[in-house]
Amino acid sequence: MILSSRQRWRCALRITAALAHHFHEQQQLTLPERWFQQAQELAARHEFVRRRGWMEAGDSIRRQLLLRVQWQLTELRRLQQQLELLQQPAPTLSVAEVYRELTALEHEFERVTIEPQRTRILLTTERIVLKGLDVGPFELVWNWSKLGAAEELQVVALEPCRPNDRSDVTHPHVQDNLLCEGEASVPLEQALRSGRLGDYFAILQQTLKTYNPSSPYVHVEDWFSRRCSSCSDSMDECDESDCYICSEVLCCDCIACCAECHSSTCRSCLDACPECHRDRCAACQPEEGFRNGVVCESCQTAKDQNETDTADDEEENSGTDAAGAAVQSVCLGEVGVLA
Repeated sequence: MILSSRQRWRCALRITAALAHHFHEQQQLTLPERWFQQAQELAARHEFVRRRGWMEAGDSIRRQLLLRVQWQLTELRRLQQQLELLQQPAPTLSVAEVYRELTALEHEFERVTIEPQRTRILLTTERIVLKGLDVGPFELVWNWSKLGAAEELQVVALEPCRPNDRSDVTHPHVQDNLLCEGEASVPLEQALRSGRLGDYFAILQQTLKTYNPSSPYVHVEDWFSRRCSSCSDSMDECDESDCYICSEVLCCDCIACCAECHSSTCRSCLDACPECHRDRCAACQPEEGFRNGVVCESCQTAKDQNETDTADDEEENSGTDAAGAAVQSVCLGEVGVLA
């Protein structure tokens, strides 16, 4: 939508007022408590699995913990830069400058839409390709009435190329349509503080074209691979197996096998016979499971056969003893006659 000069001026007035109010209120500081709490929870889980010797689970938790620490460091750096900015005199926002920026946006970018009634600007980026991964173009939706809120900026994939196991991720640094700005957060804030909307959107587009391998939601090299449900390791298609009972996807190191039917199964869907200690899936277990002394069919058959053999031996021994007693009685009778 191309605005008239009158409409564009009104938008400039509203945007200038919104930015001035936002940066006046921005002196309230926010500490990165969320990442710290998540790091604490992961550290407690790591200690739990370490004590039990679960090495694979420990490796997965350490990777997650490292990611949370990196995010926390990024947030602390952003906070430091915010404090440094607050030490500087705030620039004077000019309605005329914002008006010129709105005019320039419609000429600098191919697809720009300004929606005054919905207080937002929509801009379509170039096609984004990161290390050979084509994630398509994105629509940047900036809402000047939501400054400082999560809804201020939505980064929407127009041709979503999602990882195999993450439907909420459309870019290594975009989750749930929210961009992890990282080191770009301060330049973005400086651009808005000065009303430089063109620079703001240019920095956003450049951020989307930049891949930071130290803190992605999903690594580019893992984009089309899947993660093991047990140890969270990345898997190639040839290295993965499905549990035929619960359909969980596991790597070749975590998949197990039923001793009876030899089906690929996760360890959670197996239970061991208390007699032979061999794992069996639910389909190969007794109906009541391995409880109250119930054993597998093979062990029960062997147990029944053993009891039958024992009973036969006892019966045979009993018959032998009776026959021996009868012979002894006859022999005693013969001795009496002879006497």
